[in-house]
Amino acid sequence: AIRCHPLHPLGWLVRARFHLLMHGASDTALSDIRHTYKLAPRETWVMKIRAGILVSMRSSLGSTDRDHLIRDIVGLIDAGAHQAAIHIVRNTEREFQHDIAARVAALPFQTQRYYESAALQVGIDVSKLSIPRAASDGNR
Repeated sequence: AIRCHPLHPLGWLVRARFHLLMHGASDTALSDIRHTYKLAPRETWVMKIRAGILVSMRSSLGSTDRDHLIRDIVGLIDAGAHQAAIHIVRNTEREFQHDIAARVAALPFQTQRYYESAALQVGIDVSKLSIPRAASDGNR
């Protein structure tokens, strides 16, 4: 698929998932994932798949790849794909959830509220993750 359509991110995502399943977290899987950032940096369907793959590798990610994962999850939230983001985040450690919450704080207020509501539905209390708020947020 990659030879026929090297500019389509799905082939790279499938190959990354294959390498992950066959060999665990590997440089090849990460390289394929990184390639998709060049091809489709903000496409929601790509961010869902990419974040799903990366979150399963998060213990072996370097800081740049971890930052890309967080940006993808926050990108999903910003695009209104709250349930997809929550599905990815729900079984992660509290520190990771805090990093997501800190980035969500930069999104519009209403987007933050939608994410908090979706998170509460699966037992993630975002208010306990200390999302920094601007002083004016309390009046909205």
